[in-house]
Amino acid sequence: VPRFNEITTSTIGFAGRVRESNLGMNQERFLIIEDCPLSNSVTIFIRGNSELIIEEAKRAIRDSLCVVKNLLKDSRIISGGGSSEMACSIFIKEIAEKNLGIKHYILGGFSEALKIIPTVLAENAGYSSIEILSNLFTRQISEKNIHLGIDSNGNGIDDMNKQTIYETLLSKQQQIQTATQMANTILRIDDIISLEKDQD
Repeated sequence: VPRFNEITTSTIGFAGRVRESNLGMNQERFLIIEDCPLSNSVTIFIRGNSELIIEEAKRAIRDSLCVVKNLLKDSRIISGGGSSEMACSIFIKEIAEKNLGIKHYILGGFSEALKIIPTVLAENAGYSSIEILSNLFTRQISEKNIHLGIDSNGNGIDDMNKQTIYETLLSKQQQIQTATQMANTILRIDDIISLEKDQD
């Protein structure tokens, strides 16, 4: 808008209500603009009785927004509760058993690494991780149900589809790819350090 006299509701928008409010112990003043029909943004106001609670709330909101963003990019979802990791672990283990030599050990190691997520979920839920992981492994194979995972509500192992516990495929792919790249980087560093020692 080049001139003030050319400002209209079409150039600056419209708000149904504009009010000032005092919030918090310090009575901080905020200008609140509401009922904007053409608004493409929103402000989330977080309050808490300590910095720790506020930071935790901010982290939870940020994570939720990332999930929505991932779903907008790719709407495919997978069952959660460590079920997808265990299903991948079983599949890779079957391939490892068909191979010999170093490939067998690499695939076996990758298969075992994927079990870390269901192991941590089981421990956080208060279960015996060894027992619950063994049962999950056996039941996924015997029942041919890749949706069986760790139920944190006290049921041990349950169908994650029935519990409506899901994860975005995009985020799961990013997690596994990042973890694999980090492991490769660490292995390369170890190789470089050991090589330098040998040269000395």
